[in-house]
Amino acid sequence: MCQSKGFRVSEGAVLFKKRISSIGVVISIVIVSIFAGIVFVSWHSEQVSENLKRYSVRLEEDGFTIEPQDLSNVNSDTQREWEFFSDFSSYAKQMNVTRIYFDQNINSLYYLTPTSPINVKLETNMFYYNKFF
Repeated sequence: MCQSKGFRVSEGAVLFKKRISSIGVVISIVIVSIFAGIVFVSWHSEQVSENLKRYSVRLEEDGFTIEPQDLSNVNSDTQREWEFFSDFSSYAKQMNVTRIYFDQNINSLYYLTPTSPINVKLETNMFYYNKFF
């Protein structure tokens, strides 16, 4: 009947417990990853918004007018992307730009300049303010 040394747990029960433990660990990792992803996305979104505010203030201090406008509504012939904000703003000054637009859908500041004094073609000069340097 019952032996005094105790009872034996079947191998199937041990495997079942290991599987349950493994599933619990995987679920815990997934939950922590989802939470970390949500925190990161929230932090990144806040940083992008702060970048726009900071760059807008600097541009307004330099005498530019800042307006919201989707880039998709603009018809330009070429695009130039600036890597550094100082290059972006100093070129705008050189070209006597007065109005700079921002497109929050693509996280970009941009302004339009003519490609040459003779042509009526426009070039879009862009700076993506969601970059972290």
